[in-house]
Amino acid sequence: MDDKITSDNDGKSKFSTYYHSLPNDAKNRYSTKLFYDAGTKSLPDPYVLTEKWSTDPNTWPDLTFGDIYLYLIDTPSIFTKESMKAYKSLEAYKYVVSGHVRVVLSHQISNDCPYIALSSKVTPSQRARDKPHEPWVYLEKKTGTVYCAHCTCMAGLGEVCSHVGALLFKVEMGVKIGMTKTSSTSSACQWNSKFRKEVTPATVTEIYDQIKGRRKKEVPNVHAHGSSPLPSTSDLQLLYAIAPKSVFFTSVTIPGIEMLPPVEKTLPTKKFPKLLTSLHQPDTAPNSEYINDTYQKYTVTDSQAYHLEEATRNQAVSPLCYDLSRKDAVRWGIEHEDEARVAYISHQKTTHVNFECKLAGFFVNSKHPFVGASPDGITTCDCCGKGTLEVKCPFKHKDTPIDKVPAKDSNFCLDNMLKLKQNHRYYTQVQLQMYLTESSYCDFVVYTKCDPPSMVIVRLNLDLDFCKTLLSKCESFVKDHVIHELITQKLNSMPVTQEPTSTTETVNPNDQPSTWCLCAEPEYGRMIKCDNRECPYQWFHYKCVNVRRKPRGKWYCISCEQ
Repeated sequence: MDDKITSDNDGKSKFSTYYHSLPNDAKNRYSTKLFYDAGTKSLPDPYVLTEKWSTDPNTWPDLTFGDIYLYLIDTPSIFTKESMKAYKSLEAYKYVVSGHVRVVLSHQISNDCPYIALSSKVTPSQRARDKPHEPWVYLEKKTGTVYCAHCTCMAGLGEVCSHVGALLFKVEMGVKIGMTKTSSTSSACQWNSKFRKEVTPATVTEIYDQIKGRRKKEVPNVHAHGSSPLPSTSDLQLLYAIAPKSVFFTSVTIPGIEMLPPVEKTLPTKKFPKLLTSLHQPDTAPNSEYINDTYQKYTVTDSQAYHLEEATRNQAVSPLCYDLSRKDAVRWGIEHEDEARVAYISHQKTTHVNFECKLAGFFVNSKHPFVGASPDGITTCDCCGKGTLEVKCPFKHKDTPIDKVPAKDSNFCLDNMLKLKQNHRYYTQVQLQMYLTESSYCDFVVYTKCDPPSMVIVRLNLDLDFCKTLLSKCESFVKDHVIHELITQKLNSMPVTQEPTSTTETVNPNDQPSTWCLCAEPEYGRMIKCDNRECPYQWFHYKCVNVRRKPRGKWYCISCEQ
């Protein structure tokens, strides 16, 4: 490969410089994937191979779509069975048809080796001048089955990324159109060498001669000269009476006619998604068909989702986003989140390659526009790829070391092994964050201000089955309740009753502890009691649990519902 990743000591090393730049755990994963024949033999690091690479597609195995499908689905990745059904919409396939996959090189390794190495360079789609990624794959020579793969991008250590997929799709495309069986080596190599090169800006005049199928007969230039007199004033007055808003009357002055002032039309911006409040139709009694139609018509484009996330990255410091910022628990979390983030970043940089953590805004997925998530950060590194960060600074245990909390509080989010409980609401929160941000993992950080400060980092992987079940429930809830309320705003317009009930009685501070609710504050205003006798909080402020009116029957808080 040209511009290859060089090896140490002029090729004498078994592994490349890239390999030696990886952390120890990543090195082990990289070297392990190259073993074959029950671990008795090892394939060479493709980044070390500098000679005997071929551009001839006739050397490629018969890779089929089925081979690609099995590899991408069986290997943990962003690819799913549903996405592979529409593989032409995948980013990996778009890399190929857009010409971002450069020349595919093949290496036979040796005559007795059952595998062939294929490599290429894939140009980043949005950053054509950036350094290209360098994926490689090992295929079985006889069957075309994918054995292992790698890429220099952030997700490459996981063996499956869009760039590896793009390399496989280009090889499969060459097999399908017969480039691996053609007798003309030159035509096959020419097809292999076609890719999108860097485009230099030029004027239309400069590129006119390069346009295929252009006019053979030159089109003469048209030059305006002279002018024709306007119709008579009476004719213009008659015309103005018929079409006063005609464009013609914006450039002429007619004696005796008072022209209408030009109307400036402000086009509605489409930079952000349509406001949900715009669905309000006060005179409409929506039936199921109307609700389903509203659900289908409300869409969010990828561009709108991007601009929304970008515009909300500072939401943690916006008073509009934190109407509970005066509560001790919420204020404590806001004040110490940055401190916890700094401690987390400092720790991760010592164990990960090129680790970065950026603030995150509000994410909306174009496939699920009624569902959103706002993680505390988006993380990237060369060894683990893209992930999310969620920070919790529990006010209730702010002075306690985290490893001591589970024994004291059975409702704490972590168990005795300091793992996030799967039946806790935080587990649902972070799984949805990973799905909507298209991340493969989440670092769940719990931070307390004891002396010294205590921090636990829990690594969670994306659970697709859990997310699909959750999104199915969300979709049903949106259709059954949310859209109806958005259209009618019936609940929002109902007055809050002041009638006392068994679940909204005034708390007697002499009989109960001094603090209540999730916010851990004293009694004030209207409060509601959880009907679970073992509830650790018992009483809640209406605003903290988003209750507007008294419930009918029994009421349980979020923790007890689960």
